[in-house]
Amino acid sequence: MIKIKGAWYVKSLPESVVVEFEDGRMATFYHSPVKKITEADCTPYRGLHPTVGDNNPAVPDYMLPLYGLEVVKQHGGSRPGAGRPPLPEGEVRKARSVKFSDAEWEAVKEMATMAGISTSEFIRMRALESTDEWLLEQIRQVANDQTDFDIGFNNLFRFMAKNPDSATTRGFIEYHRVEMNDPKTPKGDADFTYLIGKEFIAEHWVAAEDLDKFQEFCEAQE
Repeated sequence: MIKIKGAWYVKSLPESVVVEFEDGRMATFYHSPVKKITEADCTPYRGLHPTVGDNNPAVPDYMLPLYGLEVVKQHGGSRPGAGRPPLPEGEVRKARSVKFSDAEWEAVKEMATMAGISTSEFIRMRALESTDEWLLEQIRQVANDQTDFDIGFNNLFRFMAKNPDSATTRGFIEYHRVEMNDPKTPKGDADFTYLIGKEFIAEHWVAAEDLDKFQEFCEAQE
């Protein structure tokens, strides 16, 4: 396994992953086909660090072993945004029926084994990963628009757009999907009109670990 500090999907390089090696060197490699890479598959990366601007998402932890990558343990816990929040209390997962050819199913099982997770978890995480990014883009659009929300919600959307990997953003995405049943407008956009008329109370919408940062963000908007 190649030890790294982090890996990201960078919007300016849609077909590539940007990786930061343990020694600080930056490189890119093609994310498809999925395979264990070597340094020979990589080319030097000289752009801005992926964590600077543009809200580039981290490659999820379960995908890293498929590329032969291992994140060096850092002080302070897990990488932000790398995993998914736990299932909400009272929710249960149910058996569903999906169709694969024999060859497709074997390929999925092999990738799940390489990632060290069950086949069902691998399929679920890959599917939800793409919808997370779509909903984040919807949040960014609202953050740049005029709304009829309480000003606190306007600040919340701007905060989430700037901090897509925060616990606040992950919690809001889960709320929108699970509690509100993922509402959409007739045009197919995410529908957040359920917030119109609501009073914004920061403690109800902002994760405890983000409250100080959110307060500073709001003060900077004034």
